Amino acid sequence: MDKDIIIFPNGDFANKLISLMGAIDLQLRTKKKIELIYSYTFNDLIFDNNKTDFMDELPELNFTNVSYKYEKKNLKIESYILSNLLISEHLTEFSEKVSKNEKLNIKKFGIEYNQYPIIDSGIIKNTWIQGFQNKGAPLVKKWLQDITKFKYYKTFMNEVGFDWYDESFEYVVIYLEIADLMIWINNNTLMNKFILKPEWYDKALKILKSKTNKPLKIIFYNNLRLNSNLLYKYLEVFKKYGIIINDLSKNVKSLQIEKLLIMSKVDHYIGPRHFIQIPSYLYSKNHSITIINSHNTINYPYRKQDYPSNWIILDDTYNRIETNRDLQRYNLDILVGLRSTNYDELLMIDKKSIKITKNSIKSRYDSFYKNFNKSIKSKILKDLLLFRNFEYKNQIYHLNSNISINEGLFLFYLIKKYNPKKLLEIGLACGISASFMLVSMDKKAKLTSVDPFQKYQWDSFGLNVVSEIIKENKLTKNNHKWEPLYSHRFFSKKNNNYDLCFIDGDHSYKGTMIDLEGCHNLLKKDGLLVIDDVLHGPVKKALHDFLLKYNGIYKKIDYNLKTMSGYIKLK
Repeated sequence: MDKDIIIFPNGDFANKLISLMGAIDLQLRTKKKIELIYSYTFNDLIFDNNKTDFMDELPELNFTNVSYKYEKKNLKIESYILSNLLISEHLTEFSEKVSKNEKLNIKKFGIEYNQYPIIDSGIIKNTWIQGFQNKGAPLVKKWLQDITKFKYYKTFMNEVGFDWYDESFEYVVIYLEIADLMIWINNNTLMNKFILKPEWYDKALKILKSKTNKPLKIIFYNNLRLNSNLLYKYLEVFKKYGIIINDLSKNVKSLQIEKLLIMSKVDHYIGPRHFIQIPSYLYSKNHSITIINSHNTINYPYRKQDYPSNWIILDDTYNRIETNRDLQRYNLDILVGLRSTNYDELLMIDKKSIKITKNSIKSRYDSFYKNFNKSIKSKILKDLLLFRNFEYKNQIYHLNSNISINEGLFLFYLIKKYNPKKLLEIGLACGISASFMLVSMDKKAKLTSVDPFQKYQWDSFGLNVVSEIIKENKLTKNNHKWEPLYSHRFFSKKNNNYDLCFIDGDHSYKGTMIDLEGCHNLLKKDGLLVIDDVLHGPVKKALHDFLLKYNGIYKKIDYNLKTMSGYIKLK
């Protein structure tokens, strides 16, 4: 065996360099032979696009018993997201093959502060170093300090150079990681990462401006494959503090090696991830100000002691874009739709990203489903709530509207205790509340779901979920009926008495009052009235006024739940 330890780093140029720092440090601590096997992933695909291998453009690597090589998989696919997923699969297969051939065990440590864990031999995979407190960091800094020794330096000076630098200004490079995060947030498969809001950059630039005397010129980098001028909410913030000097329409056409050389000249650094941290660590000056955000992922904060003492770690807790609603607020959901990716590639992206995230989600939330597992045996319903995705006839739905597990268990409790035979639901949506009721009720009972928007707003999401729940639980089509009507029209036509009415429809005051009054007229004596989202302002007020009007007719069911209420109709 030629090498004792093999490391498979993930990520762009900055991750390659920080993994090299970690490998050198590990070699000095273990005296083992270490090889880094780099891949062509993430920003490598966006910026370099097979034009160059970043590591090959640096000075000659000459660290004792530390070497590297590339393992590539060339794919003729437009989508870099799909390319990255396919390359990740290839690297998994490749590392398993190396493990078998070299008789080396694969070890996965996740995020580690400053250093790789000590091992005698093996393959280190899915492990990321966070911080610079190791013996390798200053050695790599010394190795890269003289940029004239870069193999790419001559080409850089001919094609880019430093003529743009004017000493009457101070220069700040700002980085925004957005492209892959935006897509994964949009399809609900990303659970622990986020995009920084424009407000975070506003706070950072305000701090920088207060500490500098010269006017600012800004170089704005991001990994969006579209024209960066579309990020206008961010640009509005930046332009308050300085002049943006790089051509945003050509953002992704600049190689990573060029970006690093440009960042070696600037004065200040703002942004997330190693993309900002590595250039600042290597090239910051005495007057430089570096501002990074406070968390790598939601669960892993950056620690002050792991970074240069003059760096500012600015809290990001309230400045994270991590939901579809956040994307919409900052108009980033529009950019998701502008991707030039065909339907088949989009479908494959969804399938593969879901597969990758399922195991980590499952291990993280299994304990949360303890009460669910005791009561409900539906795998379809659990998987839908757990992974928030539903595959049906070559289509993938993303769950973005549903009652919670505890609310569903409240419905389960009521149905099991009172055994209603005729159930009415106002608002089918994604079919989660209907599923809870179907798996809880007697096989001779019938649920009617009223929802006029199911076909064109929800794309039959709820109906398809209900169809699969019926099959899984050996129910029949007679157990469920869909009424494609507005609730007021349904109430005007129906006079059947129901044993349970569940309201989760129009959340306006008027709409909620229509549903409450309609259900009141249809509900039998001793029937159950259940309403969701009772903390929502208009719903709360409508419920309050309804109960005042029918004082003494409804008795609240005692249950430790704040967001949903249940009542028994006494007469």
